[in-house]
Amino acid sequence: MTWRWGRAQALLGVMLLLGSPSLAEVYHIDEIYNISVGHAMRLPCDGAESDENVMWRRKGGLPLDPDAGMEVRGNAIWFLPAQANHSGVYVCNGTNDFHIQLNVGSGSCPEADFEVDRTLHTSGILNSRMKHISNFINATSITWLKECKPLERDHSFITPTRLRLNSLEKTDAGNYTCVLRFSREGRNYTFARTTRLVVHVIIEPSKPLIIIPTDETRVVEMGSRQELRCEVISDEITSVMWKTPDSHSDFNNSDQVDIEGRQVAILTIFEVQPKFLNVPLICVAQNSMGITRGQIVLTQANHRGYYWLVVVGSLCGLVMLAVLLYRFFKLDLVLFYRSHCPRLHQRSG
Repeated sequence: MTWRWGRAQALLGVMLLLGSPSLAEVYHIDEIYNISVGHAMRLPCDGAESDENVMWRRKGGLPLDPDAGMEVRGNAIWFLPAQANHSGVYVCNGTNDFHIQLNVGSGSCPEADFEVDRTLHTSGILNSRMKHISNFINATSITWLKECKPLERDHSFITPTRLRLNSLEKTDAGNYTCVLRFSREGRNYTFARTTRLVVHVIIEPSKPLIIIPTDETRVVEMGSRQELRCEVISDEITSVMWKTPDSHSDFNNSDQVDIEGRQVAILTIFEVQPKFLNVPLICVAQNSMGITRGQIVLTQANHRGYYWLVVVGSLCGLVMLAVLLYRFFKLDLVLFYRSHCPRLHQRSG
């Protein structure tokens, strides 16, 4: 038990020693390259002022193995071609130590290691970023791929390694790979690097949109209370107010609030008076892009139809009452007529 406890303490001490910031080597990555298995690669020591006395090592104590496809030339390491076990951090001692992260993937095209942001409907220029290798070889061909497939849309080239995309669309976003082919010492190699294009859509502010009212007429009762709502959708802060055609000031009793993303101006008329009737009450919404108007007209309720309905209903009721009286009191009416109008009865007889 004592032996095991001592071994655990020793292991813990080693872990703390390695993890201590004061003892462990602290570094940051100066450059990242993503490539694919089977492609050539050249890692330059950009921190070196000359090619002389440049020393390379691998992070973690892994040695450079010239027999495993690595070759040091001048201030750079060549991979002809790169293999999966070449992934890792490479350090060269230029003016300061220069740390390079090399990621060797298994796909046909490498993952993107650089991003270009452009705006919709503008032109986009993609640079292959191959100077670290193209300046040292004679390329036999250069092709561009999107998502590892041949380009389909129209495109132009500033140079073979600089691709121009005119009037960018949303569908242009994606990964673009430049593939360079070259020969060296009788063998053919390919080098590929991928750039991710991000297309941003910029929403420009527009004039405010009035949802209600547009061109509305409302029937109201004199003396009634009315609340008129003006609902506006806008991309930016908007001034919303109620006016009349001959007034340039807003109503004192108009309140503006935000409700569920809409700006709402509520005009409260506590008592409908003749001055509010048949006059356009205009909602004006204004922002930096312009002015939008909507209006509502209040009209007095027309009761003539109701009055005529009452008159017609009363007449119909009187006629029905007369018919009922005649039907049930016919004999009494005849006797009453004979007793009170004998002369008229004799003449008719």
